[in-house]
Amino acid sequence: MIEMTIRPRKCRYVVRDAAGRVLSETDNRFVACWAWLRNRRNGAQAHDRLMWIEDERSWLRAGDMQAAVRIEKLSATQLARKYNVSTASVQKKLVELGYIEVRSGLHFFTEVGRNVGGEYRKNHADASDADGHMVWPFDGPLVAAIQSINK
Repeated sequence: MIEMTIRPRKCRYVVRDAAGRVLSETDNRFVACWAWLRNRRNGAQAHDRLMWIEDERSWLRAGDMQAAVRIEKLSATQLARKYNVSTASVQKKLVELGYIEVRSGLHFFTEVGRNVGGEYRKNHADASDADGHMVWPFDGPLVAAIQSINK
């Protein structure tokens, strides 16, 4: 399984500049709108982390960041499907690379795994801490290692 770490809750609204740097984070929609208004001429965008459907006419965007800035991350199951290998072999490769370790039959991140971008994601916004999965950046040595599984 997955190691549970308690992280501080993120604010609902975030305003970022054109480069993706955070200008303001708040739970107050009015404050987010004000920060966006002050910086919109410089390419700032405001995002609602809890919004799923986006209205193109609105000043507020869905999600946390622009799709172009976001790094694609996939679960072990998604990586296995993409490269036509078993999920167990992907997890075994994650252990071999030192990204995760198995303790009492459960999967836990290692420091190396966190440093390469391993992340715990909840299955949905209202999920408990135990209702989630590990995701990994879709680049670099992990992809090369997975491609070499059946070769």
